[in-house]
Amino acid sequence: MMLKEIISKCILQVRRESPFFASLMLFAPIIESAAVETAATDGKSILVNNKFFKSLNSSEQNAVMLHEVLHLALLHVLRMNSRDPQLWNIAADIVVNDLIDRNTSFQLPKGAIRDQSFRNKSVEYVYEQLLKNPKKAKFLKLLNPDLLDS
Repeated sequence: MMLKEIISKCILQVRRESPFFASLMLFAPIIESAAVETAATDGKSILVNNKFFKSLNSSEQNAVMLHEVLHLALLHVLRMNSRDPQLWNIAADIVVNDLIDRNTSFQLPKGAIRDQSFRNKSVEYVYEQLLKNPKKAKFLKLLNPDLLDS
C-alpha cells in the first residue's frame, strides 16, 4: 500500500473515533521523507518516514499521525521560541501523548514518551518542571530512546 493510501485510511479511522482530531488531519500537509527516522513536524508540514510508518500496525499509524497533527494544532514548534529544542520536544511529546491516551483508543508505538504526573498540563508547564529537574528529563529520554522525532 502506498503511503498516501495509508494516510487516507488513518484519517478515516481517526474520524470514526474522533471527528475533531480527524478534521485537523485534513489540513496537515503530509510529506514522505527519509530525512527523519520516524515522523516529525516542522510546524507547517508532517514528515513521515515511509519504512518506519509501514512497520507499524494500524492503531500505531493512527496514533503517530495524530501525534504529529496535535503538535501542529497546538503550535508547539512556534511556541518553542528560544527554549532548548530537545527538552521542549520531550515536554511537547508528553502533552500530545497524554491527549492521545486520554481521548482515543489508539496505541502509540513502543518508545512513546509518557509521564502521567503531567496530565492536563501545558507544554510550557511541563518544560519548566523538566528544566527544574534535569535528572527526570534525562531519565525520561533514557527510558524512551526511540522517541518520535517530532
